[in-house]
Amino acid sequence: MPIRTKLVLGLIAILALNLLASLHGFHRLTQAASREAEILETSSHILTLALTAQVHFKKQVQEWKNILLRGQDAELRARYVKQFEQEERTTRAQLERLVELLQSNPEARAEAERFMEAHERLGREYRDALTFYRPEDPAPQLEVDRRVRGIDREPTDLLDRIVDSALAHRETTLARVQLAARQHQLWTLIITGALMSGTALLLIWLVDRAIGRPIATATAVARQMDHANAELARAAQAKDEFLAAMSHELRTPLTSILGLSETMGDGLLGPLSAQQEKAVRMVHENGTHLLELINDILDMSRVASGQMHLRWDQVPVDQLCEASLRLIGPAAKRKALKVAVRIDPQACLVRGDSRRLKQMLVNLLGNAVKFTPDGGSIGLDVQADPERGELCFGIWDTGVGIPREQFERLFQPFVQLDSRPARQYDGTGLGLALVSGMAELHQGRVQVESEVGRGSRFEIRLPWDPATQRADRLRSDVVEPVEQGGEIGVCEPWRVLLVDDNPGNLEMFATYLRIRGCEVRAAGCGQEAIALACAPRPDVILMDVQMPGMDGLETTRRLRSNPALRAVPIIALTALAMPGDREQCLDAGMDDYLTKPLGLKELHATVAQWVARTRTAAARALS
Repeated sequence: MPIRTKLVLGLIAILALNLLASLHGFHRLTQAASREAEILETSSHILTLALTAQVHFKKQVQEWKNILLRGQDAELRARYVKQFEQEERTTRAQLERLVELLQSNPEARAEAERFMEAHERLGREYRDALTFYRPEDPAPQLEVDRRVRGIDREPTDLLDRIVDSALAHRETTLARVQLAARQHQLWTLIITGALMSGTALLLIWLVDRAIGRPIATATAVARQMDHANAELARAAQAKDEFLAAMSHELRTPLTSILGLSETMGDGLLGPLSAQQEKAVRMVHENGTHLLELINDILDMSRVASGQMHLRWDQVPVDQLCEASLRLIGPAAKRKALKVAVRIDPQACLVRGDSRRLKQMLVNLLGNAVKFTPDGGSIGLDVQADPERGELCFGIWDTGVGIPREQFERLFQPFVQLDSRPARQYDGTGLGLALVSGMAELHQGRVQVESEVGRGSRFEIRLPWDPATQRADRLRSDVVEPVEQGGEIGVCEPWRVLLVDDNPGNLEMFATYLRIRGCEVRAAGCGQEAIALACAPRPDVILMDVQMPGMDGLETTRRLRSNPALRAVPIIALTALAMPGDREQCLDAGMDDYLTKPLGLKELHATVAQWVARTRTAAARALS
């Protein structure tokens, strides 16, 4: 249940409980007040009746006295007798009503009943005495006075006691009711205080359960997540450091292996027999394959960590396809495969990173060659879809095909559909994962269709804008050539300062460049490089980065601090190929960045490019 719902329900329950308690206390207090008002009203009525009866009784006695004192006149006597009887009836009526109201006061009721008896007796005595009354004869009047003298004292005393009892009963009842009301108030306060305290405790408990514990749990989970993220970050850093170290350690010996095999294969170290040429070629091919595996692992790491950055450009589609097909051409020729190419005339340019686009196509074309039997067919189709704004690169083959239930595993890194020790096809399982990751970096996607025994078709669908398809947007350098062209002649030897702490690489690069006509000075550390760079000034410096003592970055900074060397091109020649390594080299003051191992022809072409650029700039400055 959500925290908000728990709080709302808890508050509703607390408010309902307090409301019920308040209503109960209010009801009890209202009852006490009503009872008090009722007692006051009843006692006031009783007191009024008692006092009224007392007044009428006294008037009755007074009328009797009027009869005795002024009854000589027959008319007056008749009027006094009439008033006497009227007061008698009124007194009796008041007493009867008073008896009804004295149900809760037995003592006063008994007094009232005795009064009624005494009052009735008094009436009879008065009437009996009245029979002796003779207005003209005083002697009977004395008899009458003697007979009734003092008989009104008992009723008068009884009536006084009734009034006193009514007053006392009123005070007693009021005191009892007020005491009960105070007790109700006290209990109401106690209950309300207990409920408020309980409510506060319940609210604290509810807040703790509904908010405190979830927050504590969330905080604990957050701490665990932070700890896990820190562990993951440390693991990722350790992985990056491991990959960087392994890449450097693997690239360093590969540089010598590939460089020397290339030099020997080109015959620069002397003629080779056919068997020697075959052995050198196998060494070079396997070294190149190992380099490709290293590059795939690094690229997969960059894609997974989001550190692969694309160099966006408008890439000519025909040149891209031509360069990709040229790379897989020898392998297809060895298996006698038919290669079909069809490019939509609308598809002139595609926006992307030319190197990564070529890498994706070569990967899929290489798989097509690998999984297609000898004599089969492979193909590359490029189709533009202006309505969807997509450009589709389709790579198909007539190979073994892929079961449909295996499609989901195709693009998972390090996953091979056939992982048996006796599998027919080798590989690391990185190629398709790389293709998928790089297609996503291009805001595209990869699709596959396949049927076992009939072949497969992979499609790379990339965003495409028909409005950009203009010939004047083409650039000559968007697709890197697979091989450097012919020899680049020089008028005078190039002075090359080669800096590398690995003796094998230092010897191999120096030998090749000297064979190509360069004047090479070699330095095995940064301090030696600074000393050799002073005189004569080199045309170009090839700088290793990871060296003991003073690394290549610090060496470059010190060389740049010398005004005479600020214009000398410094090219990083390093086995560091992780994300950020290129930027570090350029920030230190280097002009270009090459990763080992690399083709010696590529190295020579890069040196030629920078020497030509600096000499042209120097010639312009002199002119």
